[in-house]
Amino acid sequence: MDDYGPLRFDFADFLQEISAIENLATNRFLDATAPAVFNRLKEQLRHFQLDNGRSQWDWKVDQELPLRTLDTLEYEKAGRKGARRVFGEISWCWQLKNCPSKKGHVTAFEVFGNASIRLRICESEGDRNEIARWRVECGAADSPGCFFHTQVFGDDTDRHFPKNVPVPRLPTLFVTPMSVIEFFLGELFQDAWERQLVGDDHHKAFWKRNQKLRLTQLLKWKLQQVESCDNGSPWLALKRAKPRQKDTLFVEKK
Repeated sequence: MDDYGPLRFDFADFLQEISAIENLATNRFLDATAPAVFNRLKEQLRHFQLDNGRSQWDWKVDQELPLRTLDTLEYEKAGRKGARRVFGEISWCWQLKNCPSKKGHVTAFEVFGNASIRLRICESEGDRNEIARWRVECGAADSPGCFFHTQVFGDDTDRHFPKNVPVPRLPTLFVTPMSVIEFFLGELFQDAWERQLVGDDHHKAFWKRNQKLRLTQLLKWKLQQVESCDNGSPWLALKRAKPRQKDTLFVEKK
């Protein structure tokens, strides 16, 4: 795809998005290791922004040291308790590279190559068995499914959803790791997470404004792909669509 344009994000906006979800989620929803994970993520980004000589970089949370939720029975609505006590884990790897700047100071980065977020749900008691897993991913210029998608495949040749049969690729509305964290917490802590977002302090106000903008941009882009389909299937038009240089989905190009 000749006019393919990798996703681009502004460093300052991205760092503020991390700080906002950290403030909203730490203590009430994430375990005691979360602050160290968030601090490491922010320091990695700041260091990367200053390192103009590095051509590419992995920004990640290792599977062995994931962001982990507190134990919960709150994945039902209206105060109902779930049948099993569980906890969730989130890890990811995004491959990044700095965007050139005419003024010499790097303010934005692009996502290229691997952009995969891994989610797991495990039982809190007994053998702590994994009972669910999936990935939220951004595709590449030659990816066969929706660019923004969710996959349910496992790590190897599992009986159900084996890695060597990577379908279905389900469309998703979640792009950044921080938006995926909110989705995950909203599922595992139904009522409590909804209450947590009520109010207008600094972090809540930024989160609402930031996520409203991201979702609006993404939904408009998806709608454009459907509306521009003059021949064939509108669904296939959306499935084939990849971000283009002119789209500037999440940041204005400078």
